[in-house]
Amino acid sequence: MSVRQSRLFAASPWPMTPLEEVLARRIRAQGPLTVAEFMAEALGHPEYGYYATRDPLGRRGDFTTAPDAVTPTSLNPFSTKNGTASW
Repeated sequence: MSVRQSRLFAASPWPMTPLEEVLARRIRAQGPLTVAEFMAEALGHPEYGYYATRDPLGRRGDFTTAPDAVTPTSLNPFSTKNGTASW
């Protein structure tokens, strides 16, 4: 039986993502996952995990580190941008 034919996932009107397919097969084979196991797969799966599919850091990512956020004008609360105060 394929994952899509499973009664557990049959009610969803949307197709499953590849990672959902991996998780569903694992749950079917091994039983329930702990939150730690689920997060390990969601974040670290070598092909479909969050960190394998994108760079989460920097201005284009989900996380911005201090050096990415700080500019010389952002350090000065009285600096102006386009003639108006930036604060």
